[in-house]
Amino acid sequence: MAIEPITLPTAASEAVIQRAAQKLRANNIEVVVVDTADEARDAVLDRIPEGSEVHSGKSATLEEIGVFTALHEPGRYDAIRPKLQAMDRATQGREMRKLGAVPDTIVGSVHAITHDGALVAASATGNQLAAYAGGAGRVILVVGSQKLVPDLDAAFRRIREVVFPYEDARVRLKDVWKLFANKEEPSEDPPAEGEEWPLSAYVDKPGDKDEFRPKLVIADETFFRELKHRFGS
Repeated sequence: MAIEPITLPTAASEAVIQRAAQKLRANNIEVVVVDTADEARDAVLDRIPEGSEVHSGKSATLEEIGVFTALHEPGRYDAIRPKLQAMDRATQGREMRKLGAVPDTIVGSVHAITHDGALVAASATGNQLAAYAGGAGRVILVVGSQKLVPDLDAAFRRIREVVFPYEDARVRLKDVWKLFANKEEPSEDPPAEGEEWPLSAYVDKPGDKDEFRPKLVIADETFFRELKHRFGS
């Protein structure tokens, strides 16, 4: 039988959400179902004592609901990510691996949850997977209902057809932003492996704009959809 392509993300029905929640609870996973981004942010932060050690996976979901920013407010938590960004992988690689693998709490997301409660995550570097699988003292995952899929085959298809094109477009988007804004990467304090500088960290490229020679950027429908989402039409 032919496999239908995955459509654009849509919210799951209440019945599907409750079925997956029931399956997760049967595996001793606490599930909190909320209706809004504010409720999701509050539910996460209520479970992390201020001043405690916390790590965060790179997640668009966490950024959109404000959790990522809250976790890195100066003095609020003992955040691991800034520590990793200040370390040298060439000389402190072992310490960096240990810090990221066994935090007291890690907050992140997954790319799919099956209707039977299987969690499916993919990673470019794998740097959060050890903590997810068992290294962290507590794992808090924020997952939109659009990530609920019928089974593992559909979960892997979602990664191939939805997640990878989005992440690929996001990386190429940064190249185009540097092209049109005539920016270049900061020369000091490189981010940790698997991390990226925020757009605000890029600096003006010296010299005449006409001398700027951009690298090749391949664009497709997904890329331009992401470009429009970030910068408007």
